[in-house]
Amino acid sequence: MQPIPYVLRFTVPGRINPVESVLGRLVARFSVDNRQAASRLVILVAAVALLLVIGQYAAFAALHEVVAGAPDSLEAQLIWMVPLALWVLLVVCAGVGYTAPTTIEVGDRISIQGPGGTLTLSHTSVKPRRISRSRYYDHYRRYTETTSFVGRLVEPEILLLVFRDRGPVALELTTEEIDAFLVAHRLRTLHTIRGIHAPLSELPALAS
Repeated sequence: MQPIPYVLRFTVPGRINPVESVLGRLVARFSVDNRQAASRLVILVAAVALLLVIGQYAAFAALHEVVAGAPDSLEAQLIWMVPLALWVLLVVCAGVGYTAPTTIEVGDRISIQGPGGTLTLSHTSVKPRRISRSRYYDHYRRYTETTSFVGRLVEPEILLLVFRDRGPVALELTTEEIDAFLVAHRLRTLHTIRGIHAPLSELPALAS
């Protein structure tokens, strides 16, 4: 049996992701998954910001007389420059992070190449279905076994790959890309199970 001679490729765009920042990566090392890391990062940043505010007020209270008596002195300048430098450092270390794009290839197998490596799946082990963005956000995003390859969550639908022996995989593709994926998956499954072989032009008929 000859393989079907084409491969469909889709790309989930990269996005800004604080979990991929310097501080985010450090927190992720001690977290179970990215969801927990994101929650811990928010708590840590809030705690550090609170300490910076308290420290700035305490320093101003302690050096108030010095600042009032000599506003051009080094102490007066440091009381504003040091906190500002610390705020900038916090923003850079905790807020500057980027998740690289993810490439999905649909050929004889489904290959998902993400920032963490490559996931290869057989068509017969996958049951794909489309869900609404709100359904993903309210449920599957919070499910610890879900592997997500999503961008900025701007698409109205999410493609969900469901398995019997592992958690689901979520892919953020456009509506047209989801349609193409489902058609290609249907044809590939027929090709694997029944030995059907056809060119790309016959995809819609065979998948219906």
